Amino acid sequence: MIRELDKDILKRLFISGAHHLDNHKQAVNDLNVFPVPDGDTGTNMSHTMLNAEKMLSEKECSTAGEVASVVANATLRGARGNSGVILSQIMRGFASALQNCEKIMPEDFVRALDMAAKTAYRAVMKPTEGTILTVIRSMAEAAERLDDDGDMCSLLEAVVQYGNIALDNTPKLLPVLKKAGVVDAGGKGLMLIFEGMMLSLIKDTWIERQENEEAVAAPLTVGVKETLQYTYCTEFIVKKSVAAASAEELKKEIAPRGDSVLVIDDEDVIKVHIHTNHPGMVLERGLSFGMLSDIKIDNLKEQQEENKAVQKEENKPAGVIAVAAGDGIADLFRELGADVVIHGGQTMNPSTEDILEAIENLCADTIFVLPNNGNIILAAEQAVSITEKNVQVIKTKTIPEGIAALMAFDGPKAAEAMAEAAAGVMTGLLTYAVRDTDMDGLQIKEGDFLSLANGSIVAAKAVEDEAMAALCDALVTDETYAVTLLYGEGETEESAKKYADRIAEKWPDAEVTVIYGGQPVYRFMVSVE
Repeated sequence: MIRELDKDILKRLFISGAHHLDNHKQAVNDLNVFPVPDGDTGTNMSHTMLNAEKMLSEKECSTAGEVASVVANATLRGARGNSGVILSQIMRGFASALQNCEKIMPEDFVRALDMAAKTAYRAVMKPTEGTILTVIRSMAEAAERLDDDGDMCSLLEAVVQYGNIALDNTPKLLPVLKKAGVVDAGGKGLMLIFEGMMLSLIKDTWIERQENEEAVAAPLTVGVKETLQYTYCTEFIVKKSVAAASAEELKKEIAPRGDSVLVIDDEDVIKVHIHTNHPGMVLERGLSFGMLSDIKIDNLKEQQEENKAVQKEENKPAGVIAVAAGDGIADLFRELGADVVIHGGQTMNPSTEDILEAIENLCADTIFVLPNNGNIILAAEQAVSITEKNVQVIKTKTIPEGIAALMAFDGPKAAEAMAEAAAGVMTGLLTYAVRDTDMDGLQIKEGDFLSLANGSIVAAKAVEDEAMAALCDALVTDETYAVTLLYGEGETEESAKKYADRIAEKWPDAEVTVIYGGQPVYRFMVSVE
């Protein structure tokens, strides 16, 4: 029987919970409602909790209450995605109930669960049942009903049992979960944390983190201080020789030497982009595939320092921070006037700390943040709650909305105009299905091309051309005056132009533009105005 949790035991429980979640995060990612390759709830919650582990390893705590406080602060700043933000609020409430506790007794733990649930509910403007909120509330309510035998092990076991019952019930409360045949991903992530804590307490040992290939790193922020892993942005074109291998083979050879790799097969040439510390070696590999031309090597560290210097010298009336995934999209935001671009988006949400750091380093009287993803809005708003600067979040949920909002930016009083511009844009996405499912009457097979119009799946086709045609039919009308195609990594300019020509032929009054986005996950993004 364990009657109390001291600071060392509580620290072990939190870290074991973080490890247990991290070891099973892919199972949480797979609970994505839509069968598209952008499930990131497990990854976001894991990163949020691993930030707590990092802070606990750096700070000495004298009481259990201090341990809980460190976890609350770390998850607040390290929160990624909506699930990570709600998790941070759960930890915040949990810690607030324990701040004066040297050791935690069962009644303290029960009180902390109750405060965790209440704090999480207050943090969400419109709480939805059938989510992580339901799970934490059910755990808190069950804990209050339990007979107090003074044993922390039996208390935690019972809390986990009732939490899993609540998790299994989430599809009955949220129709979209029932349709997809999954439980709530955020709730599952929360239960993995508490299961890890329970197992660690009962077995009196640590749950170790399994080795995996994924690195826990903050997204690269252009224009604020960060540590660059690779110094040189290297671009060139290979004029294929007769015996040249494929672009895919070249990509496999150079990919281990850097990141942000893009290798595009374009008829007689191969276009290459990579961030690396050894541009000479990359060029040598390119030479083995053919003659080189249009070689361009930029020093990213020098650009970074120049950006810092400009920001320190100038105090602008207003500035803009945008979140973007894909080199082409990031370049577009900078060209349109964004002062800082945080590289992130679907599957790589920036943390509250990433956004906060960008805010603190931007010298402007008024700052606008464009999340450009519905799963980043809460983290951006949480950053605003921490800073003392005048910051407004324009709640852009897609890249096209963010582009429209930025084009409407004209100074410190532009918030309303930016929001209106974003609302006037429709967004289409073309991706692929990662599993078989039946959704809204559509029979979707793994590998199908999926057309998403304004967040809803409108078509699932075996052929990309058919999926793209269905997507355009769902968004473009005779009233449309502008269509922009952003093609992602793995797609070519030629295929984008092919689709653009078809749109122009079918809707001759619409101005059609093709832009390289380089975004992951989505083969094409379509902006319709």
